[in-house]
Amino acid sequence: MVASTLVTHQRGLGVEARLNTIIESDLFRDPLSHPVITGAAIVDRYGVANSSTNTLFSLYRNKIGAIKTRNLGEDSILHFHWINGVITFEDLILALESGRRVIWTLHDMSPFTGGCHHAHSCQKFETDCSNCPQVRALFKKSIEIGKKKELFPRVYPNLTLVTPTLWMEKGVKASSRFSDFDVVTIPNPISEEFLLDNNKKSARDKLGIQSDSVVFLAVANNLNDPAKNIQGTVEAFKMLQVSSQNNHTLLLVGANGERFSNPELNIRWLGKMGPSSLAEVGAASDWVLSKSMAESAGMTIAECGALGVPAIVLDSGGISEMLLPSESGLIARSDEEFVKQILLAGSKMVDQETMGKHARIFARSRFSPRYIAENYIKLY
Repeated sequence: MVASTLVTHQRGLGVEARLNTIIESDLFRDPLSHPVITGAAIVDRYGVANSSTNTLFSLYRNKIGAIKTRNLGEDSILHFHWINGVITFEDLILALESGRRVIWTLHDMSPFTGGCHHAHSCQKFETDCSNCPQVRALFKKSIEIGKKKELFPRVYPNLTLVTPTLWMEKGVKASSRFSDFDVVTIPNPISEEFLLDNNKKSARDKLGIQSDSVVFLAVANNLNDPAKNIQGTVEAFKMLQVSSQNNHTLLLVGANGERFSNPELNIRWLGKMGPSSLAEVGAASDWVLSKSMAESAGMTIAECGALGVPAIVLDSGGISEMLLPSESGLIARSDEEFVKQILLAGSKMVDQETMGKHARIFARSRFSPRYIAENYIKLY
């Protein structure tokens, strides 16, 4: 989504850009889109990663290079986004050794860890990732940070790493892998759909939501992903419903949310949506929630912010950079504080309207796709 949005707006600014992808949706919905990568992902998830892991882990997936850099023509700049299964580290080095200009936007921690896409509280990526807590005993000697060190024996002046948040930039600079490399922070852009003005009443009428209801929204690509902790968000909302007599609604958007539906408590699962439909649902909402335990950025907060919807988030990774604390949203430092903030919002004891105005101004300026595209062009 980020790469597609950038390409569209770079073209609008006169840059000749093209997008190379190998999977149009995701492996959960379309496992046959690339069977080899799907097989490697299954081995990584159910064989390599231990049962308590709440994040992705790439070991065998990193050994697959579905796209070869030598087949990408003579483009003056190669801009990589997600490379797991797409470009091998060896092929990335070949591109650098040939002198090609490379920009690599990091969307999670995998490039500078031993293979985990989010390290949570582990800091081993700052040294050598020995005895990795996220993999089974059989694979502890196979994690790849040592291999990455061998593959990047020196600093390449033609490589620039980009992170979407200062939180991730700090992680890159602290890592044993990329601490000496050029790193800049450029936020991810939101899609144009979230810059349109949707009518709140019309959006609510379409969903059959009463005008006086306080509407909360939670979004995840896969609502069953334990790292997104939708279960924790639902439990917090249930506490609000039990403790208050006000009219509340929780809308859930994403795949695999059947088990969360609860008509009695007014919890509604709307399924997976594209940007246009999500923007309309966002316009019907008062608050967007995130209790995720692993967020490199958290674009839903920025997208809803652009619609004028403030956020309540659990402080995790770079998500706090998606809003202005206490101005365009609320940041909880604990599970208890997260529940408390939802209770206050549900009781209308927080100035949602003012926060929404601040969220709209902040998100539309900081995450504007044209503004982000211009920043990348300057970097090129």
